[in-house]
Amino acid sequence: MSQMKHRAGFGSAGSRLSDQGRSILQPPQTQQNRSATRFPEGVFDRFNPGEKAVWINISPLQSWTFMAYDPEAGEVVQQNKSWFPYVKHYYARTKQMMNCSAGPNRDQPCYGCAINKAFYQKMDAIEQRTGVRPKDESPMSAQKCFGLAVTIMENIVSMPAVDRNGVARKNKAGEPIYDYIPQPLLGTGPTNHAVSFGRRAHMTLGITHLRQLLVFDEEMRNYCGNCAGAMKASSIVCPDCESTYNLPDAVTGDDLVETRGRDFNCNACGYRGVMRPTLECKCGDPREGKLTDFDVRIKREKLGDKQSMLSIKGIRLPKLDNPEIRKMVESPLDLPKIFAPSSLEDQQRRLGEVARGVDPRSHHKAASADTESYVDSSNSEDEDLPYSR
Repeated sequence: MSQMKHRAGFGSAGSRLSDQGRSILQPPQTQQNRSATRFPEGVFDRFNPGEKAVWINISPLQSWTFMAYDPEAGEVVQQNKSWFPYVKHYYARTKQMMNCSAGPNRDQPCYGCAINKAFYQKMDAIEQRTGVRPKDESPMSAQKCFGLAVTIMENIVSMPAVDRNGVARKNKAGEPIYDYIPQPLLGTGPTNHAVSFGRRAHMTLGITHLRQLLVFDEEMRNYCGNCAGAMKASSIVCPDCESTYNLPDAVTGDDLVETRGRDFNCNACGYRGVMRPTLECKCGDPREGKLTDFDVRIKREKLGDKQSMLSIKGIRLPKLDNPEIRKMVESPLDLPKIFAPSSLEDQQRRLGEVARGVDPRSHHKAASADTESYVDSSNSEDEDLPYSR
């Protein structure tokens, strides 16, 4: 398989990866533990798809429970999804990044949200007084992000992390910090750094890239979950009376997708509607696949300065013969711990003077249903922002 293209004909809601696709538009989780910030295990194991394709496995066992606002219920409820949502603040002046701590009702203290709220209130006041809204931008950005636990199914090169001056970075215990980089991103030549196969990682997505993964999840229905081979259908079956009808030609790919969504007439019972295709594959045991059934070879392609799209260049059955690799896939990193809200102390430290005199609780006072000051609704992708440890 050379390439899977993004098909606009697929909807993002309700796929098996998404569970309930509408929740990707909702605010993030609340975490009760707001102790002093500490980098948990896995925080440096971040995987960014690049312009060279890399084999990964999106953990089929990850399932994250969190509290989030449900617009249908009109309240914050417990949800369980295959991704972990959070909001990230970015302070451009010092290039500092921190996780939002406001919670889904915006009723928890957060310096980032309070600074944003104060800025937009100031802009509103100027517009009311002068009739012209300033073009200034808030010193703080807020972006919806979504975490996925993955296993990189490639050789991993352990390279000592260095700061902007080229000095090796160390943790508080004086131990070196490493960056773990898939070998395809470094090239195929020899290296004097330690190399091992496979590593658990986390993949951070913006909302655009998450929606693309949901599209890919739907496209995986064209491939057998038991052999990863492309499937075809030569007939369809009525869901009411089980009558079988031969198709004029065997259908595959996009034609198979179109057949799944078409209405047919059943001459036997009078049913009109969607019928079930009779699937065939090379292993003789066809089963509609989903994204988490396979290793996927993924890359990210730039579409300008701030836009990009994900593409899948190949799929295969997971290589789980090695017990250590199986353990990585079946024991994903603890995303709620990695993406826990930043403590107020950490936010103060990162923001410095801009946080002085700011009440971190002020952002939710007289808050309206409009959350534009809370979440940046632009299409800029997470990977295009600098990563500050």
